Amino acid sequence: MFKTILLCSDGSEHSLHAIHVAADIARKYEADLVLLTTAETDGVADQAYSGLQVSERIDSILLQQEEIESRSTALLTAIGSEFRARRERGHPVDRIVATARDEEADLIVMGARGLSSFSALLVGSVSAGVVQHAPCPVLIVK
Repeated sequence: MFKTILLCSDGSEHSLHAIHVAADIARKYEADLVLLTTAETDGVADQAYSGLQVSERIDSILLQQEEIESRSTALLTAIGSEFRARRERGHPVDRIVATARDEEADLIVMGARGLSSFSALLVGSVSAGVVQHAPCPVLIVK
């Protein structure tokens, strides 16, 4: 049923729980598991960041992405799951959808971000955007 599962991690509590769910599904279906982290560096130059230079802010964002991948990788390794990791830069919804297409994913697994209804309405929700544009089913884990 599932040959390739795209697991999206942002380091949140829900995404860490999603790691367990994705690993379990991948094991049951003998599917390839692809761990994806994204870093949104677009628009950094347009934003004020308390005196940080643009290059310093981008470095900080990429370091955070590396740390998220490292924690996610450690958890996947600890539970004995085989996987492959990918890092993408750009808007999370765009990068997740494009990666799902590129990897020919049969399922996307991601954590719910937990924004309030009002916040989600104002800033949008990555999970809602992925559900709307994904080329395959999406499992949102809380």
